[in-house]
Amino acid sequence: DVASSRLLYVAGSLFRDVEKKRLMDAWPGTLLEAYGMTEGAPATALFIRDNADKLTTVGQAVPGSEVRVIDSDGRQEAEGGTGEIVGRSGSMMLGYHNRTEASADLEWRSPEGHVFFRSGDIGRLDTDGFLTIVDRKKDVIISGGLNIYASDVEEVLLVHSAVKECAVVAAPSRYWGETPVAFVVPTAPGVISSEGLLDWANERLAKYQRLSVVFFTTELPRNALGKVVKQELRERVGPVVSP
Repeated sequence: DVASSRLLYVAGSLFRDVEKKRLMDAWPGTLLEAYGMTEGAPATALFIRDNADKLTTVGQAVPGSEVRVIDSDGRQEAEGGTGEIVGRSGSMMLGYHNRTEASADLEWRSPEGHVFFRSGDIGRLDTDGFLTIVDRKKDVIISGGLNIYASDVEEVLLVHSAVKECAVVAAPSRYWGETPVAFVVPTAPGVISSEGLLDWANERLAKYQRLSVVFFTTELPRNALGKVVKQELRERVGPVVSP
């Protein structure tokens, strides 16, 4: 019985809009999604019930914080532009202990001279200042010179009723450099073949996003916080899986 619940606070991993809608039906009280870094910036908040039209976002910068998006050359992106998320706040750490170089790599300095921290996440800001997380920077797949965001491919796979969970990672390709492959936990054994799911997904993906292989697995590897460990999945792929 959760009837007495006043606040549910969600943070730490990707929280899809479909799950937010389910949460609104199942859980009373204020529903708050937070996005931020242990290092102290950036920081955003989404009050889920109050922003039904912004459920694909992680909200706006909280008071005392500022969030921007920059390109690969460190230039600030315009509204709607996709790039690395950087932020600053009043609770930023001074630096990593005895790691001067790592501390320097974390910083981005704005044209105004303010120090922001790089998040390592790819995202974009809309005209209302709401932030959408697209992917982890290290998880972006570069295929034929084009950026493929794993989360976009995962969203397509999750539409299929036979897919319980999935994760998309880069695999080596002689021709393209990298190519996307998917690890899928099916809802039940035998509901669909990996080849059948591959064909279904590729019919719905843009040509440059198409998967080379779908691997079925009983579970996805996770760390202590419950996040999928994609590095382990990349190690499972093995040799080149496409031309």
